[in-house]
Amino acid sequence: MKLGGGKRNASVQLSSIDKSKHKTEYDEKYLKRIDRKTYYGDYGSLPKTDISNVTLVIDNDTIAIPPAAYADLHNLNLTYMDKGALKSRNGIYESKDGHRVYLYLFCKNTTGSYEVTFIIQDKKYFRRVLDYDFM
Repeated sequence: MKLGGGKRNASVQLSSIDKSKHKTEYDEKYLKRIDRKTYYGDYGSLPKTDISNVTLVIDNDTIAIPPAAYADLHNLNLTYMDKGALKSRNGIYESKDGHRVYLYLFCKNTTGSYEVTFIIQDKKYFRRVLDYDFM
């Protein structure tokens, strides 16, 4: 999936989840944790996809988002239906002073929606902000 254009664009790559590479913990019949951590997306059952890579290009400079920033995000569904129309809220935004760039991804699912914003400051990954558990 690609976002943006011109001086700022992003690429998010998804891959099928490989159960053999993850330790899963169940509470009765519901998935509780993946790799001993809380996970986001498709709550209660094993997600189908992982994010395998997130890259942002700003003014021809490539900024790789570290895997630790998205390792717990699964089943990233970047489009959703609203009154019969396919929509997306994803985007790349810049602060007024130009020092910060925000990559915003909105994942809307019936079993676990979340939104994440990756913050880049002076062309270096700074942090992420995550909101979850809404429909």
